[in-house]
Amino acid sequence: YVDEVNLLADNITDDILDACASGFNTVEREGVSVTHPARFILVGTMNPEEGNLRPQILDRFAMSVEIHTEMNPLRRIEIIERNLAWESNPGKFTKVFSKADVRLRNVIGKAKSRIEEVKIPMNSISTVAGAMSILEVDGQRPDLVTVRAARAWSALEDRTEVDMDALMAVAPLCVCHRTRSGGMNQPAQPEELIEALEKSVPSKGSGDHGYFDPESVLSQGE
Repeated sequence: YVDEVNLLADNITDDILDACASGFNTVEREGVSVTHPARFILVGTMNPEEGNLRPQILDRFAMSVEIHTEMNPLRRIEIIERNLAWESNPGKFTKVFSKADVRLRNVIGKAKSRIEEVKIPMNSISTVAGAMSILEVDGQRPDLVTVRAARAWSALEDRTEVDMDALMAVAPLCVCHRTRSGGMNQPAQPEELIEALEKSVPSKGSGDHGYFDPESVLSQGE
């Protein structure tokens, strides 16, 4: 977890990128050199007003979520009450709300156990690829992340395959922070992305039907 990730020194950013790409971290200091496996999920927070992320590390963040100040008075009241309740009795507060954490953990656990059973229609893959081409999004990660996230969302919602609902739900989180046209264009707006997805749905006679089969890909290399 990196707070104010956009303010990281370039050399530290480069070290993180190297570890992400290679799966190993090397520590060298005062005659000591140690290399160890490093598989991790990078989580960062930042204030965009303080500067942008370098494109190299921005691309490593699979998903991006914007956080805004709550303006609903009722929700603000709830935030105040919960803070005061925690200050009054941290132990009881934690115990009471841990039940919700357990329920969510169980839901996520079940989704993880059945994610491999969620089928990926070829027309969903074509829709994602087409939309990314229309938007001229840089790199291949946006396509891959969108399909993987849509599959995870489908498993979480107890669905059997990735459909348009899944793509619409996750695509803004996976795409709307990414550079386009080699960094020349601003990231796509959600409305623009949704329109591109709708335009890219294959027609019935396109042949993009059936489901993704890893074995068919592997057989191509034989």
